[in-house]
Amino acid sequence: MRQRLKSLQRLLSVQKDIHKLAEWRFAAIENKLAVLHEEEKRLLSYLDDERFFTVAYTKTIVEKLRALAEAEERFLREREAQTKILIEGARRMGQVAHATEAVARDCRRAEERRELEAAIEATLNRQMAKN
Repeated sequence: MRQRLKSLQRLLSVQKDIHKLAEWRFAAIENKLAVLHEEEKRLLSYLDDERFFTVAYTKTIVEKLRALAEAEERFLREREAQTKILIEGARRMGQVAHATEAVARDCRRAEERRELEAAIEATLNRQMAKN
């Protein structure tokens, strides 16, 4: 029983680490999206400005905006996939945590039962020694 508890505790630790890694990956995707949006804003501000050089670079800016839109689509797909991974990881972690708690509870009960049996045995032995 104790061995099973230790195994489940190690598994829970691994599941927590996997979940933390998935959270970091999700955060990295979110950061990439934020940087991408800032770049889009910057490029759009160039198009909105009435600077002399803007006309000459309009085609380049539009191409860059298209590339950013494609990257955004890719990051949004990655974020969706990572969200599913996060949810599945949280589910697994919850299942392992629940199993760990159940086995820990069973171990405590078994230990309490052994202690009670030992106390009863000691009491019976003392009574037998008196007689």
